[in-house]
Amino acid sequence: MKILMITPTYYPKIGGIENHIKELSYYLSKNNHKVSIVVVNPNITDYKKSFLFGIETHYIKAIGRYPFIFFQNLNNFLKLKMYDIIHIHDPHLAGISFHFYYNKYNLPKILSTHGGIFHTNKFKSLKKVYWKTVAKLLIRQYSKVICVSKSDYEKYKSLTNNLEIIENGINVSKFSKIYSLFSKAPNKSFIYFGRFSKNKGIENLLKVFEILFKKDNEIKLTLVGKSETEEINKLLQCFQLKYPKNIKIYPFLDEDALLRILSQHKFFISATKYEGFGISILEAAASGRIVIVNNISPINKIFNKDEVFFVNFNNIEETVKNILNILSLSNLQFDKIRKKAFNKVKSYSWENTVQKIEKLYFEVINV
Repeated sequence: MKILMITPTYYPKIGGIENHIKELSYYLSKNNHKVSIVVVNPNITDYKKSFLFGIETHYIKAIGRYPFIFFQNLNNFLKLKMYDIIHIHDPHLAGISFHFYYNKYNLPKILSTHGGIFHTNKFKSLKKVYWKTVAKLLIRQYSKVICVSKSDYEKYKSLTNNLEIIENGINVSKFSKIYSLFSKAPNKSFIYFGRFSKNKGIENLLKVFEILFKKDNEIKLTLVGKSETEEINKLLQCFQLKYPKNIKIYPFLDEDALLRILSQHKFFISATKYEGFGISILEAAASGRIVIVNNISPINKIFNKDEVFFVNFNNIEETVKNILNILSLSNLQFDKIRKKAFNKVKSYSWENTVQKIEKLYFEVINV
């Protein structure tokens, strides 16, 4: 099967969508499918073709401001008729979906949701109007819509009933390599890896650890990722200057380096306010780390309270108290919790996810 992926964001930018497309393309190629990726974004200066991670990847300049972008007919860059299906990753249901609505291309199309547009309350009223009108029109073009979480299904079911829940995959075998190293990690070591953005709750995370550092100087925090705004970058720099012995900050790391750093910590912690799925949280559970996470959907729909620790980062003092209580638990208690969490995430392996997506591709093509 010849599959074309379309996305507004991809490497060198790193995040959940980028990782999803990378892994999905890899496993599809491994199953003898031909996969190409097209990235359309206003930040791209000129057309470029490369073979990234062994996959043919085209970078095409768009005009406008994401998500309301416009770009040339894709036949100018590649022969679309050679493909069997187009898989579009457009969480905003905006510029990319409009392009394919206007330019029919006469190929079956699938959409992956990746969280939708309600990750912040900014322009909330306008978003609701857009969702009920334009988004409802644009979604009709898709042969099938893949909801990457049960939470996404709840958001999208008002637009169409042509939905299929296929939750994101994670590389269980890769992260489970460090499962047995849990006991060697320092007892009061915490790590977060992912994007540093407002909707990831970085500000609340730092507020909590400022209090924790003052209460117990042995507590350590490591952050791995990249700031999305200068405001957050300055906040992190100031915090590191204030507590140089307690916090370390790394840029995005390659897979081997991330696993090495992750193995040196007992706890993964996230104050995220919004998740389309929460890939890094499941990866942390697969690695055998104890997960402490903000009590939000879809995470509280994936895990139970005996598999991870849910806290409320909107209440800083309460969260501090809960974390100190968690630190007082025994290794035997930790082992029971992390084993249950690991057993839960095993079903989210990429092998299982790709099998479901492949089946859907064939169903759509053979209609």
